[in-house]
Amino acid sequence: FPEWDSLEVKNGYIICFGDAHLMPGIKSTAHRALLKLIPEIKPEALVDLGDLMDFAAIGRHHKLGHDAQLTVKNEIEWAGDCLEEMVKLGPKRMRRKRTRGNHDQRFSGFFANRVPEVTGVKGTALEDHLPGWGCSWSIAVNDNEACLTHRWKGSMHGPHNNTLWAGISYITGHQHKQQVYPLTDLRGDRWGVDAGTLASIWWPHFRYNEGKPRNWRSGFAVLRFVNGKLRHPELLRVINEGSGLVEFRGKDIQV
Repeated sequence: FPEWDSLEVKNGYIICFGDAHLMPGIKSTAHRALLKLIPEIKPEALVDLGDLMDFAAIGRHHKLGHDAQLTVKNEIEWAGDCLEEMVKLGPKRMRRKRTRGNHDQRFSGFFANRVPEVTGVKGTALEDHLPGWGCSWSIAVNDNEACLTHRWKGSMHGPHNNTLWAGISYITGHQHKQQVYPLTDLRGDRWGVDAGTLASIWWPHFRYNEGKPRNWRSGFAVLRFVNGKLRHPELLRVINEGSGLVEFRGKDIQV
């Protein structure tokens, strides 16, 4: 897959979701909200910012005692079903793309590092199982008006530093924090965006946090472009996972 892909959206929306860490058979509140919003927003493009699956079973970290782990087969099959459902809910013109996350990388990396003899064999790349979703490390929108990618700078100031050093609006996942950092200079406004996580922050995937508080938020980002320029990014945020309550554009929505 290429380092860079591109999107052109002169007027319209891009919905960006990431860090779904999908759980077969279960849809988080943010996931259900995404399915509700796609036909309402009618985006020009839908972008998965990476870590669609968790792949703990083939990760480099030890198991947490005897905790059960999801099977790779079930994760991939569920991911395919979920992406297909999203596509069916969107307009026919809706383009869909993915950026590769570090958890996504576990799949191809497993084959490349353990059985390099099968390199190039169909099925050993994650993209073989998710047809129709172009994959790259990063996506340039409107000739570098904005960049969509899984991760770059870390720490609590990551989104701010991303847009500061990139010189353009920079939209990522990875940290699960869901924040928008504005930065204005003599050229105008730009934003560093952490889209949050589509998963529930208390799912078993995240037991490595050992029950401690986590400064994460469930939801996703909606980007609006007018004459090729990005307006202030919007966030859909989960208010209550258990009751299915989310907030978007100043309104409470039940999903």
